[in-house]
Amino acid sequence: MKRVFKSKISFSNYLLLLMLLVMTIWFIWEQSGLLIALSLVSIAFVVERTIHTEYIVDTGDLSVVVHKGRFSSDVVLPVAKVSRIELIRRYRFGKYALKEYILLTTTDGKELSLTPSDYSAFVDAVKKARALSDIPETEDEDDDDFDDDLSDFSDDPEKDFINPKKF
Repeated sequence: MKRVFKSKISFSNYLLLLMLLVMTIWFIWEQSGLLIALSLVSIAFVVERTIHTEYIVDTGDLSVVVHKGRFSSDVVLPVAKVSRIELIRRYRFGKYALKEYILLTTTDGKELSLTPSDYSAFVDAVKKARALSDIPETEDEDDDDFDDDLSDFSDDPEKDFINPKKF
């Protein structure tokens, strides 16, 4: 069974689109044909990548597929390689964060940041796929990081930024 999660559009994506739009208007005002074309292609690329980014958790293949639009190649990550999942919150103002993403850490040390629209459902789907893969559990004391749900993140920004258990 495949579960598809659309990407959440962040504040930085809106800011990038606004800057590209202002640049395009400026180039139109200055009548720079080549720069107008370049900025319009940039806007099309950013919009296409923002709209078509999706994360697919496939319990049949036991993998997580990151599809970032038609112009980028897919990233396929077997769930057996996922060693840790954690929610990262950056640029906090009170209880709100401008940037929230899920950080997937693999067994070979690579990290992949994902921004699904529903964080807890995505983590549950990856946990379910991992349980189906019949991976033997190791005796590490840090192995419980994978099983943490997202409710352990507090509203205290210092606790989320500097958490020695997670890093």
